[in-house]
Amino acid sequence: MEDLKEKGLKICNAMFQGGKNVEIDEIEYPIKKFSSGIKYVDLFGYRFIEQNRNKKSEWGKKAREGHKIMW
Repeated sequence: MEDLKEKGLKICNAMFQGGKNVEIDEIEYPIKKFSSGIKYVDLFGYRFIEQNRNKKSEWGKKAREGHKIMW
């Protein structure tokens, strides 16, 4: 599980630093976007997704305030 956490942090950093890809275990994975513009990466059966700033939730509010949130 620790390995997945490290990979998630690497994806998060790449996603919020404007990267187009993230390298995990010497393989490049694309940072894709939904039609809404929300970024995501699929890795090992998991989908890492940035928080939608337009949601009216507490998490959406935090994202609008500049917090970097990924699920």
